[in-house]
Amino acid sequence: MLSIKKTERNNYKKRLDEILLSLPQKNFTEVTLEQDVSKTVWVATIEAKIKGLTCQRTIAIVMNNSSVKDATEVDYLITNKQYKTVTGEWIVRILSQRNYIEKFYREAKGWLGLKEYQVK
Repeated sequence: MLSIKKTERNNYKKRLDEILLSLPQKNFTEVTLEQDVSKTVWVATIEAKIKGLTCQRTIAIVMNNSSVKDATEVDYLITNKQYKTVTGEWIVRILSQRNYIEKFYREAKGWLGLKEYQVK
């Protein structure tokens, strides 16, 4: 459950899927990711306080369609970065690069004969 700050005194709790359904379509921004195959996603961000974590967090809600009812994939991404410059586009672009980093580590471990060791 998320505790989303409505006012300074009043907090209320909602699930992410409930928040998704309540967001107007204009809150979503189209982002095109240029990778091996170009992919377009729609992303909206919310600020929320999550029980057990300090400070508010930025959560990106990412869909594969501009309409909630037509989306077949919905991802919820959270970041620890707490700057005003954190946008939905930034979160999606950073995450999309993660696969290349993980692939590099897998291949490097193989080249070095370290497949049974964990790299952190």
